[in-house]
Amino acid sequence: MQAFKKKFKFNPLAAPKAVARFLARADAALAPLIGLGDYEGYLRHFRSAHPDEVPLSRAEFFRAMQDSKAKNVKC
Repeated sequence: MQAFKKKFKFNPLAAPKAVARFLARADAALAPLIGLGDYEGYLRHFRSAHPDEVPLSRAEFFRAMQDSKAKNVKC
């Protein structure tokens, strides 16, 4: 047990960063499951494929994703 304590010291200043990392990873994992698209991925693609055009805003992008999901329901 003593070796464990020496190897893994608790740093209270690092805890908020670890929680933030966990939440960011959870958000990235859960967003596609509830139909939210990857806005940053969309922007990367859009800027490389359509450099002279203006991309959708974040709100417009998510609205378009939700509309697309609603139109393509397969039950």
